[in-house]
Amino acid sequence: MFNLQRPLQFSTSLFIGLSLFTVSSYSVAHSRLIQSVPAVESKLAKSPSHLQLVFADPVILAGLQLYRQQQQMTLPFKVSPSLNRKFQIAMPALSQGLYTVKWKTLGADGHAMNGTYTFTIQ
Repeated sequence: MFNLQRPLQFSTSLFIGLSLFTVSSYSVAHSRLIQSVPAVESKLAKSPSHLQLVFADPVILAGLQLYRQQQQMTLPFKVSPSLNRKFQIAMPALSQGLYTVKWKTLGADGHAMNGTYTFTIQ
């Protein structure tokens, strides 16, 4: 006689195992931005002296751009091959307006991530 419980137990175990693998792989490959200076959607009274990005896990900061009304600003940024969680870049004096920060990172496994956020100087 065929026992239906064994295939059900196997498929349940397989589903749980694959789910755990997928969740743990996702968290390793996708290090999210957890803090920034200026903060996301912040409104500042004056120009910040630096830009700081903090990620959940060590990454390579592969790209960083700053825009004001779709015009790219120059930042003293160079790609470094070392993995870090925290990056700090000096900022030029900024005038009033809406600014967009675009970043790109590479995880230890080579997986690329990118993101965008804005802040305003009033």
